[in-house]
Amino acid sequence: MGPHIGDSIVSAVIGISVSVSLARIFATRFNYKINTNQELIAFGVTNVISSFFHGYPAAASLSRSAVAVSTGGRTQVASLFSCLLLILVLFFIGPLLFSVPIFCLSAIIIVAIKGMFMEAKDLVMFWRFSPWDSAVWIFTFLCTVLLSVNYGLLLGIIISVGVVILRIQWPKIHSFEQIQNTEIYRNSRDYTNFIKHDKIKIIRYEGNLFYFCAEHFRETIYLQTGINPFDINLKVDSCLNRIKQIENTLRSTSKSMDIEIDKSDDHSNEIKTIEETSDQLEASNENQQKSNLKKKSFKRKMFHYFMKKRKLLTLNEKSKLEMERIKQIEKLEIINHLLTFNYLILDCSCWTFIDIVGADELKQVIDSYEKLGIIVLLAQMKDYLIHTLQNNDKLGDLTKIYPTVHDAVNDAIIQLNTMKVKERNFLQLNEETLTS
Repeated sequence: MGPHIGDSIVSAVIGISVSVSLARIFATRFNYKINTNQELIAFGVTNVISSFFHGYPAAASLSRSAVAVSTGGRTQVASLFSCLLLILVLFFIGPLLFSVPIFCLSAIIIVAIKGMFMEAKDLVMFWRFSPWDSAVWIFTFLCTVLLSVNYGLLLGIIISVGVVILRIQWPKIHSFEQIQNTEIYRNSRDYTNFIKHDKIKIIRYEGNLFYFCAEHFRETIYLQTGINPFDINLKVDSCLNRIKQIENTLRSTSKSMDIEIDKSDDHSNEIKTIEETSDQLEASNENQQKSNLKKKSFKRKMFHYFMKKRKLLTLNEKSKLEMERIKQIEKLEIINHLLTFNYLILDCSCWTFIDIVGADELKQVIDSYEKLGIIVLLAQMKDYLIHTLQNNDKLGDLTKIYPTVHDAVNDAIIQLNTMKVKERNFLQLNEETLTS
């Protein structure tokens, strides 16, 4: 039994898939409904009972179903007559049909399923509606023709599941603007009369936040806003660290210069004292006195020369450091000009569920923008999602949630007009971060 478990599972999946697909096709054609669960129970009970009598697994047949429909069959009575006719053929009529060519039977089947072949014309309509669906259709058709119905259907199911995963993993994202004289916000590419709000960016992510698309959510938000907070924060931190190093070096240099000046004064006093002492002790020898005075005078001049040169070198280094500090501040100003908005509003109306990975990704996006002085506002989020995020501390203290996008925009405009949003200063932001 063990070697046949895999084949049994494959046969069961293919059998129920073929049967349900055929049932849906004919239900659509004759305008009635089917219950998939009822079909599963019926096939399960039939196969369990027939297994006690060494019967074959039961499943729908495309060719026999098409022939039955073409001959006018509409109910289960048609299957009963078909079974009776099959018994007659097996026991009585079979020998009489032995000489009939197989291609004659094939012609009967082809004529019966002629309508299904004509459905291939719908491929153009499928392609216009969705290239993904048409690709699944073509792949399943080719696998069925080249391999078999069973393998074609199985591979079609696998490729369908793969396409669903791909479409979920890469949902669409749009930048919205307000339509003029309304409170409606839509994609600015589709409308001409819209109001553009300066310092405010509105983004709608048309997908859910879970581990499949969490990274895609972060990357598309960064791409749509034109700002990658991770890269900008690295540049800002590099500039701030360099400015801090320069300021520390300048402080230490100024202290060392004061110490050297004091030392130079002490050395000059020591030299004078030595000169006076040497003059008193060596007054008896005039020739020796003159030579010593010349040596001391030379030493004193060389000492003052080197001290002046050292001071000049220190001043040059200080000016270079000051210039580099100014360049780093200019880099911060350039980065500041690249940040063209103060508020980022995320339209959460399309979000239906969030897992722990998506919640962490959302918090990371909010924190990265707030580090740059950009406030993130959430709008039209489902109540149960709000409770989930708040109960698990996945929203920052500054993050506000609004019932509509228009409410979020109005609040952001009020904050901008009342000057409650301060001018972005990376030096001040860095000091506040360090103190907190």
